[in-house]
Amino acid sequence: MKERPRLSLKIKKLLLYYRSYTLVFFSSLVIIFLFFIGHVLFGSKPIQDWINPKDTSEVVVPSQKEIKEKEKEKHQALVQQAKEKKKEEKKNLAKKVDSDDPNVLVAYEANWPYYKTEQKGDHWINFEEGSLDRQEIDAASRSVIKSKEQLTDYWLNVVDDKSIYLILTNEDNSKNYRVYMTFENEKGWRVTRYEELRQLTGEG
Repeated sequence: MKERPRLSLKIKKLLLYYRSYTLVFFSSLVIIFLFFIGHVLFGSKPIQDWINPKDTSEVVVPSQKEIKEKEKEKHQALVQQAKEKKKEEKKNLAKKVDSDDPNVLVAYEANWPYYKTEQKGDHWINFEEGSLDRQEIDAASRSVIKSKEQLTDYWLNVVDDKSIYLILTNEDNSKNYRVYMTFENEKGWRVTRYEELRQLTGEG
């Protein structure tokens, strides 16, 4: 009867011994499982980098010399743009030119811009009132001759299949202009020359 407690005590010790190993074994399995899941989810990147990511990009602070050079380049670009704009404006300024016509008070020529057309493809001049050609001709001519008075079309004549001249006059016929224009496909009408006339004489 006295041997039973000893046997029971040994069994308890044995169970405690194996229980500790069992706990270690299962803990190891859990750690291995978590490591495997982490590797699948995060790849080879360390877990601490996901918890506290590091910014590996370098912040480059330009030197004072580099800043001054950039400012100088920017200034030079602005100066060049201003020169080109002034050159373009000067090119578009009207210049007085000679005329053999005794009815011409003064004549002007310049590289005036095209008045953007809405017409597409091959072009034939349509002189009908209200046509797209007439609308664009009127707009292009008035964009060059900036008269405070209302000007009306007095005469329109064809020079060739791409060129015309137009006679404009004010209400009392005291201000008269002959405007030469040309058309270019996809660009539109452009004034090439205009003349101030002394008086209206037939077709101008």
